[in-house]
Order: sequence, then structure tokens, then C-alpha cells
Amino acid sequence: MSDFVVWMSPEPVPAAIYRRWNWSPGGRLGTRRTESCQLGRASTASVEVAAIGQGLGTRSRREFISGDDLAKKLLTDLPRAGPGGLDRYLGSVAGAMVNRTENKALIWRDRFGRHPLQMIRLDTGWVITSAPELVSALSASRPQWSNIQAFIHGDAQTTDTDVLTDIFRVRPAEYVEFYEFSPSQKAIWWTPSPRFFASPVDEAGALLRSLGSLYGKHPHALTLSSGLDSATLAAMASVVHPATEAVTFSDPSSHNDETEGARELAAHLGLRWRPFEVTEHWPLSRLTDHRFPPAWGPAAHPDAAWKMPFHRWLRARRGSMPVMYGNGADELLWVPSTLWLRDRWADGDISALVEAFEHLPFKSWIRPAISEAIDGLGLRSLRERLPSLSDSRPPWQRSEDWITREPPGADLVDPGSATKQYFQLRLRRLQTWRWERIMRSLAAESRRANRPIWTPFLDAEFWELGLSLSPMNLVEGGRQKSILRQATDNLLHEACRRRPKVGGFDPLVERGLADRGSKQVYTLLARQRLGGCNGFDGDAFVKAYEAYRRRPLDDGPRRYRGSWPIWRTLATELWLRRLTTGRKAHWLHPRR
Repeated sequence: MSDFVVWMSPEPVPAAIYRRWNWSPGGRLGTRRTESCQLGRASTASVEVAAIGQGLGTRSRREFISGDDLAKKLLTDLPRAGPGGLDRYLGSVAGAMVNRTENKALIWRDRFGRHPLQMIRLDTGWVITSAPELVSALSASRPQWSNIQAFIHGDAQTTDTDVLTDIFRVRPAEYVEFYEFSPSQKAIWWTPSPRFFASPVDEAGALLRSLGSLYGKHPHALTLSSGLDSATLAAMASVVHPATEAVTFSDPSSHNDETEGARELAAHLGLRWRPFEVTEHWPLSRLTDHRFPPAWGPAAHPDAAWKMPFHRWLRARRGSMPVMYGNGADELLWVPSTLWLRDRWADGDISALVEAFEHLPFKSWIRPAISEAIDGLGLRSLRERLPSLSDSRPPWQRSEDWITREPPGADLVDPGSATKQYFQLRLRRLQTWRWERIMRSLAAESRRANRPIWTPFLDAEFWELGLSLSPMNLVEGGRQKSILRQATDNLLHEACRRRPKVGGFDPLVERGLADRGSKQVYTLLARQRLGGCNGFDGDAFVKAYEAYRRRPLDDGPRRYRGSWPIWRTLATELWLRRLTTGRKAHWLHPRR
């Protein structure tokens, strides 16, 4: 993976770092290049710029621009425009600009956090780098327990403290200015602004065609399910690059296997299609697939169990060609059905409610009506107190039973209407650790596979369009992502656009954790590192896990035990083992 490192200190660059990075004489900026992510570098007599990521040109001209060409443009614009000039460039670009003569630096992270960016404070100064491997070597290797506890509970913290002490993350779309070797300012450089669009559907279609023409110029593989997100990406690819290879993660043992639907869709679009069977790649089937340098933090998702074998399989067939994922569409275009239904019940929109009744579960359909009736009777305060009287969650979902929970932080949204709150939440959750871990999973996967991963839905202009839409634009008859269904009207057949997504990896995960991987789980629990941590009750976790195993798995639509707290606890145990047994470089001495 291409990376950069900035050394902000009056002391010379340590020889141990200097030898590992490409430093210019007297510079404070080092770089290294690999194939999986393009890095660009440019300099003048006093200023150095490094940029990593995939540039998509400017708002006035969409084009692939990366590497040294992108760094040269940034070197021209940023010295006079400052952080405000970053918004001109599209794509996922992170970087640094260092003024050697004035001991100043500007470090920024891309809008969506596709590239990790961390700062570590040492006795002699600061290191800022996009390489978590370097951070792991420099860190005192002590866990930041409040962050780890929040991870196990699934909390949406927005703090900049990282998983290890003395490490700080630069949040998505955030920049940090250094002056005289110390941070002087930290702020957000991009906030998507909802705008008025006369025809949102036409605008969405134009953006999708633009993104398709950019990404489709290069051969790539596409992970294809029978859902709308990947179908939209497949439709984009089929227009400009029919040689795109569509790959479906196949699990024939699951009731929700999407293989047949994906095969039919690929045939309809004229794409080459291959299945990749994941049945034998269940979580914990190969522990090394979940091991990353400690500064990455615990694995947020067990998908490395089948993603890494997939990349090895794809490399044997197609080399290091990029892979396209649909990350970002859910976060931008999905609206909770209760939010939309409450408005429909309040307005008495009978036709929309009848249409929604045909494909929504009855409980989901009727619950907003009951809530509306309770509010109408003036019993809202009673309704808010009722959930606290009886916790209906099963024991394996009550993570507070086996690890203490810090008081929740400030709300992500301000008081106001439910619709207004949801728009705020959609935007602000990009700063949360929950989102950070998703992005780190993608970055870690890209590094391990030495392969670029493209995410077209993480696009600045697409998000600005999405944030301008109301639930009425996003939901049609109870179906989510209406804007995509309408924008692909001429590309996807009606059955595909209306088909509900029934796939997912829940059966694979739960069979792995509860059944096939139970031996590995008990081995981990027998000598658990978490047992020595304050606030962790190992016996309570074992009881919760045994209750989880006893619950039969009804492998039908949406009928799963719910394994997230179990997985996050096991992922933390694996991470702690890596932290305490992994080899650690001691050629620099962090401040303790």
C-alpha cells in the first residue's frame, strides 16, 4: 500500500525511519509506493506535497487524476488556497503538504475516510502517517480501554483518540495544521451541502452515468448480489465496459443464497459471471485472516474469513485488477421504515400504506400506527418509560452484562423533528468510530490483497444529492432507495428493481460462531486476554455464548440470533493476542 509519513520535530529524522522511506534531503516528508494505491509526490525548493488515493478530477471536469499529476495540481493550489482548496478535488484523496523553511504542515484525510491517517506523539515530536504498521511499531502498545469498550457495545463515539494510547486519528474530511512542530488547528474541510434539484431522478441518473464512465474505463471485478446497490454498479459497468467480471459470494447451504438471482442479472446485462463459494470460509476457520497490526484495532466484521480467500482466488485468475464494492449506498439512501411509515399513518396515506403492507412484516407495518395512537392520547411519556421496564433482548445481545459501559457521549443529533434528526445523523455518523471501523476494514483488505478497492457510492457529489432528498424521494411504497430504482429504469428490468434483498452472510456467520467454530471459541476463552481487563466478566460472556449456541438457527428470511456483540468480543480477544504477542520494533521510544 502506498503511504506517506510526516516527521514534525526539531530533531533529525531517526535513521531507522529514514532507511525505510523515500526522503528528500533535508525534508520532513517520506513516501513509499506500491501497486494497490497510487501515490503522487511533487516539490519545490521549500514545499513538498504527497497525495494518496484515487482522484476523480475536479467539480468542473470529471477525470481520473492521481499519482504525480494530482500532487502537482495540489502543489499549485494549496499554498495559496489553504484547506479551502481541498474541496475542489473529487475522489478519495488524503495527503500532506510540508513547508520545510517555515516548519509548517497541512495534513488532511479524504472525505469518507477510505485511507487511514493517524498521529502519534513521541518524546521528540509528532509522527503523522497513513501507515498503521508504522504506528504499531511506534506505539506504547497499551489499549485505550474506553474505545475498546465502545467497540464491543457497538457505540457510535466520535472521539479522535485511537485504539492505542498516544495515538490520535484524523477523522474523515478533517485537516490538521502544524506550526513549529505542534498541532495548531484541527477542523473539517468538507461538509456536504444539501441543494435544490429540480429533477433528483435525472440528476442521479447523470451522476451514475458519469461515475460509470470513469470507473468503467479500466478492467475490474465487481462483487454482485441480487440487491439493488450492486445491480446498479453492474448496470453502470455493462454500458461502458462489458468485459467486467461479476463475482457472487455463493453459500449453497443457506436459505438466502443469492447465486441464481445474481447469475440471471449478469446474463441480462451481458457480463461475465463467476460464483465464489464461501461455505467453508466461516468466521474463525482461519485465524490468520483476522490478524492485522495492532494500530488497525479489532476487526469490525468477520468478512475477512471469506474476503481474503476470495482475493487469493481472484489473483490466481485475474491478477491484481481492482474490485468494486457498493459501500456507502446504505448509509446515504436507506431510511428507517418506521420514520417513513409514521408520516404515512399521520397523513392517512391509505394507498401508500396498502402498497407497503404487501412486502413489509406486519409488526414493522403496524408499530408506527400504534406509536402514533399513543402519542395522540397523550401517553408518550409512558411509552418512553416502558422499554426500560423489560429488556427483551436475549442474553448474547446484552454486552453490558459482561463488560462495563462508559456513559454515552453527546447525541449525534439536535432536538427537532424525526426527519430533521435523521438527516443530521446520516451526515454526522461519518465522524463516528462505527464508520471508521468500516473504512479501516476496506483499507486493511486492500493492503492485505495488494489490490485497489473502488467504492463509487462514496462520491462527494452523489452524497450532496442524497442529502438533499426527503424520505418521500428515498422510499416508494415502503421500498428503500427509490432514487436508485427510478434512475436505473432503462438499465435494469422491473423484477430486478423491485426484488427485495434477501441475501446476506448472517447464516454463514452464525453457523461458524455457534457450531463449526465453537472449538476455536472455547480455546480462545480458555486463556483469554480480556480476562485481565478491568470491567470484563469472562464467566458472564461464556454464559451468554452458551445461550447463543443453544438457540436454534432458523435459516429463513431475517430470522437470525444476532451475533454482533459475540463477534466483537471475540475480535477484541484476537486483537489483544496480536497486541501482546506480536513483534514490536523498539528503534524509537514513545513517550509513556
